[in-house]
Amino acid sequence: MESDLLVGRSMMELLDESKHQFNMIVRNVRTTAIMASVSIPYDGSSAKLLSNVTELQAISSETVGDALKAISEHKIALEQAEKIEQEFVSLMTGHQKYEEKLFNKTRQASLRKISAPAKFMTPSESEAEKLITEERKPSFKMGMQQWSAKGTAVVIGGTIKQLMDKLVHHRSIDAEFVDVFLLTFHSFMTPMQLMKALIERYSISMPDELTAEEKEGFKNGVLIPVRLRVIQAMRSWLNKSYNDFKDEQLTAKLKAFISLAQKFMPASAKGLQCLLSDNQTDGPEHLREKPKTKPPPSIVPSFLTSGEEFDILNVNTLELARQLAIAYSTLFRQVSAEELIGLSDNDNNKKCVTKINSLSETITTWVTKEIVSERNVEDRASVISYFIQTANSCFELKNFEALFAVIAGLQSAPVSRLTATWKKVSSQLTGTFKILCRVTFPDSSYQKYQREISAVADGPCVPYIALFLEDAAKISVDYPDFLPKKNKVINFEKRRLFAQFITLVQCYQTIPYALTAVQSLQDKLLTMELRMSEHELLQLSWQAEMV
Repeated sequence: MESDLLVGRSMMELLDESKHQFNMIVRNVRTTAIMASVSIPYDGSSAKLLSNVTELQAISSETVGDALKAISEHKIALEQAEKIEQEFVSLMTGHQKYEEKLFNKTRQASLRKISAPAKFMTPSESEAEKLITEERKPSFKMGMQQWSAKGTAVVIGGTIKQLMDKLVHHRSIDAEFVDVFLLTFHSFMTPMQLMKALIERYSISMPDELTAEEKEGFKNGVLIPVRLRVIQAMRSWLNKSYNDFKDEQLTAKLKAFISLAQKFMPASAKGLQCLLSDNQTDGPEHLREKPKTKPPPSIVPSFLTSGEEFDILNVNTLELARQLAIAYSTLFRQVSAEELIGLSDNDNNKKCVTKINSLSETITTWVTKEIVSERNVEDRASVISYFIQTANSCFELKNFEALFAVIAGLQSAPVSRLTATWKKVSSQLTGTFKILCRVTFPDSSYQKYQREISAVADGPCVPYIALFLEDAAKISVDYPDFLPKKNKVINFEKRRLFAQFITLVQCYQTIPYALTAVQSLQDKLLTMELRMSEHELLQLSWQAEMV
């Protein structure tokens, strides 16, 4: 607030000075014009010059004056806001002192008198202290100077009880911890176990034998904060792991909890019910975003309207790439976090990654078969050219999964050995093919591909999912589930790495393609069954071109 006021004052001073300097310049120009008009014959131009200068001076004075007035009004508004802020700080300081006084008075009495189950449900200072933490300081280097921020304690391990206490703690909020917990809890507890634990914590009761003042302190200091944390955890859970609530038993349990919460917190319960309803009808929040542009008109192949037999070369390469983008994006956006890190017990969820891999294998085989099946060298070259253009369109659409699949077909042994055929492909398309091959080349963790996908800012894209699965597998192998020499202490650092990985995937899932599906092409792409071995494809290749 003080900095805003200082900025306002400094701007006024600068404008005052600028106005004075500007007026001096205009005055000098006016004087020069008068002197010049004396020495030249009068033809109206000198009078016009003087008139323009006078008008310019008037406009500048009015403009600077308006700016000074606006800043003056801004200054008054900032001063008023500063007074309001001071009153608010004063009010909150008084409330905080009262709360601390009341808490110190009732902490021992109230928490000591909680029954055994409630004591487990109520986050306690001792349990919070048992979490294994590590202080971390964000730092960066500018030139020769190393800068670091104030360190914060990061949870790296704890038992399920300790992690649950931290999740809904009444005196602290750790947004990063909550996100990591709710994205990865499947690795150490089931959704039903989490639901029951949250409901237990929401249902903590008021300790007996408290005075009226102590009861008020417990209600405001423990009961309400814990219940708010539980409801917020439920909301985050619905957004982050929406597939869990496809389970009817879990959804029934959540609805029963909402009915319970309506008695104490009707507004929060209503919000939770609305979120559940939205997820059931529109899907999770991060998948509700609509395309930012209108879809371009589809390029419908001629055989769809004429009834001719399906011919790959009659499908426009851009339209084929668009249909591949729709097919892959639809599957990719259904992939759940727990499936990616191998924690899903739901057979429906497991099918998503499997379907993507199966589609990519089919596309690779299809590309290879279409090329080697042509008996004429010119026709084979045309098909190769066709798929290079398709791959380039996939790259432009940032459908990297399809790009890798098509390039894999073009680089397969049955196709790459067709030397005479490749010589018929234009040098321009051959150059495009080499560029695309560099994107898919697996050197140093796919450096070129990583640069390309990192450059995707806010548009739709389908990443190469095999790398995500490799990264997840590497985390699983390199980091144990439990901390070494710590009995049943969950390695939360491993979960933090998984959460970062899942969050990245969900970012790519957010934006859909603004494209229109051509259903007949979608059916063709998704129902192709090409069960040909590498040996069979090689035989076709040798029949096409003997070297």
